[in-house]
Amino acid sequence: MDLFLANVLDARQAELQAAEVRHCTQVLRKGPGDQILVTEGKGVAYRARIVQTSRETVHLELLETLPDFGEPGKETMLVFGLLKNRERMETLLEKAVELGVTRILPVQCHRSERGHWNAERAEKLIMAALKQSQRSRLPRLDPVMDFEKALRLAQLMPVRLIADIAAEDPPTLTDLSAEGVSLVVGPEGDFSPGEIAFAEAAAFKRISLGQTRLRAETAALHLLSIRKFAGGF
Repeated sequence: MDLFLANVLDARQAELQAAEVRHCTQVLRKGPGDQILVTEGKGVAYRARIVQTSRETVHLELLETLPDFGEPGKETMLVFGLLKNRERMETLLEKAVELGVTRILPVQCHRSERGHWNAERAEKLIMAALKQSQRSRLPRLDPVMDFEKALRLAQLMPVRLIADIAAEDPPTLTDLSAEGVSLVVGPEGDFSPGEIAFAEAAAFKRISLGQTRLRAETAALHLLSIRKFAGGF
């Protein structure tokens, strides 16, 4: 069943607007009597029936409330250095949502080559990925921040891991199955020695991602995939 972002009016009614209307009625050819899933992105989905359609609005009757629909049930915070290649950074955002990330912290690292960040486009990518993966809660997307501020926020999680090309030990499934995990991955140029030293002083565990050298976005998605498997979601 297709999932759409909707405005929930009350316990019985909701509506689709703008691009969601076009996707529902023109692309998928949905009409009165058809059932769809909708969410406001706040952690609840609804099974809904289309009552009436127009060019601007799809009116819905809410049939069933589905709390935490599609949600992992565990917190995963991803801290990543901004990437120079826009397409790779957008792929990272999209796939991170599909893999269950709950909070995203983009970081301007010492070796980050990219200075521009399109927050509005990033939000749209996250919304599209939410619908694709049929989740009901939009991951929190923080503004771009510096490395030290991001790590202070990432300390909220009981398990804190930072990918380091010089590390020897891989992450353990015990660490990656925890209720809350922070995963920290650098930009194309990796972290500076000072950033690694700061992370170690803040009780982040340095981890190796194997013998092959991975691109930054591949490293993040590799970690998130193992987290998804270990966490059982």
